[in-house]
Amino acid sequence: MFSEALALYLKLEHRREYVETLLDIVECELRMQSVFGTWDQQALLDEAEAIAQTDTLDDLLPRLLWLKTYRTRDMAPEQKLLTAMEVAVVAARAKGDLEYVWRLEWLRGEFLDKGGNPQAAEAAFSAAYRVLAQMRENLPHEMQDGFLQEKFRHQLWLRVGGQKAAQSTMREHSNLDKSEGVEDMIEKRRVSFLFEIVRRIIAEDDLARLLERVVEGALNFFEAERGMILLLNQAGELEPKIVSQVSAPSDTEFSRSIAEAVLIDNEAIVTLDARNDTRLTSYRSVHRLMLKSVACLPIRGQKETIGVLYLEHRSAQGRFAETDLALLLAFADQAALAIEKAQWAQAMRERGKELQRLNDALSRAAEEKEKLLHAREEELGLIRKELKAASKRLHDENEFCGIVGQTAPMRMLFRAD
Repeated sequence: MFSEALALYLKLEHRREYVETLLDIVECELRMQSVFGTWDQQALLDEAEAIAQTDTLDDLLPRLLWLKTYRTRDMAPEQKLLTAMEVAVVAARAKGDLEYVWRLEWLRGEFLDKGGNPQAAEAAFSAAYRVLAQMRENLPHEMQDGFLQEKFRHQLWLRVGGQKAAQSTMREHSNLDKSEGVEDMIEKRRVSFLFEIVRRIIAEDDLARLLERVVEGALNFFEAERGMILLLNQAGELEPKIVSQVSAPSDTEFSRSIAEAVLIDNEAIVTLDARNDTRLTSYRSVHRLMLKSVACLPIRGQKETIGVLYLEHRSAQGRFAETDLALLLAFADQAALAIEKAQWAQAMRERGKELQRLNDALSRAAEEKEKLLHAREEELGLIRKELKAASKRLHDENEFCGIVGQTAPMRMLFRAD
């Protein structure tokens, strides 16, 4: 199906989308163990590169080169490839594409290390580390540790920053108390339970099921009475997608004031007693719904906040503590990554269905054209037969028109049996 979709992109002359889809397929193959089937990755990359160079799609070249080099990271390095990577790093820096600056520098370091040039390799690793550190520093403090949980980033951070720094980052991210004792064991089990919930969330790529898992996981882990996910719709308004309640049928009422404040400020709100919290006393919905404990967290996508995770208790105070904030934010950040991945996968499926629909329409149009041509050929065949019959009749009626001699005896001679 995707082969037909790619062909249709070319027919529609959507060449940028065609190249982006080629790169998406390769990256999915590398990251998700061949989600879309078996493809010739090198052929896809070669085709993408040819079109990108012909159409001057320079902004796609850093990603293209990173995919090519990542595929061949276990092979012996080639000088021309290292040179191309250096050029791509310069281009990515000029465009401000820091994500592929550090990725390319990191891979360049690996190639240089394999090629027996450890000093140049360490320089490349350090350059990648500095870019990654700069990206991390530009994030809000509560997002910085979650930023390093991505596989490739953590590998680089571990290599350059050292085992001690990486373990420290993991401790901060999980909010573990490393002191020995019963409390330590309880906390470790709690974090292990959270990681299991996150693992199940990340493994799901169906958006509807994913949202259900996020809300159910939040209710179970944070012991909330009621929870929901609200995502921005096309009008830019928060819209409840999944609502779950432990002890009663779910309803869609929530404190829109709290949710919108979190969305606008991009900061979490966690309160032990909502109706007596000075931040919330002006919110009429807090009093109308008789809210007591509330935790509302921004779901931060890669480019912008895409919604909020809303948890509440109407029957008990003090169910969410400020000490839970790090775990709440980490959970929301992982949910954001999973939601964007599922949205992307859903968009790809819908794009594939639309392209399949267009392909079916083109096939039907081709069949209609073939039928029309066949009908025209049959009509022409009938016309040829009629012309041939008419020609024969004319010939029969004038079969003596070429005879020399027009006298009556000559005519009688040729009319004789």
